[in-house]
Amino acid sequence: MTMVEDRKKKTIATVLFLVATGLLFAYLGYLIASEELSLQRWQASYLARRSAEEKSIADSILYKNHTWTLDGIKIKYCGMEKDKVLFDVYILDLDPLAGYRYRIDKKEAKKGFLLAKRRFQATYVDPNKIQLYREKKPSGQ
Repeated sequence: MTMVEDRKKKTIATVLFLVATGLLFAYLGYLIASEELSLQRWQASYLARRSAEEKSIADSILYKNHTWTLDGIKIKYCGMEKDKVLFDVYILDLDPLAGYRYRIDKKEAKKGFLLAKRRFQATYVDPNKIQLYREKKPSGQ
């Protein structure tokens, strides 16, 4: 073999190695991207399904810093501070950006309480979520 033939073979081998490596990285990038997309689709469908299941169980499971809108108000659960349950209530017709802070004793929340003239009862309370049931209005109201 001559030196020219040897150099051509090394050049061809180097080019083939670089092309193969590039294709390998491109394929790995494709796999990672498609996996992330399928993960995002799965998460979106899971969250939608979970949300529907929770609404069928109780229309009012509120996670910390999440809101529930009904009858012209938006209720945001803000967690707990010592033995108090914290809510921000937004009256949508009055000022949808201004939240009114309510601090309700945990025992009182389980007995029943008023938020913006609407009666609720907490059946489950912890720092990260609360389960609320809206009590029916008395027939005279």
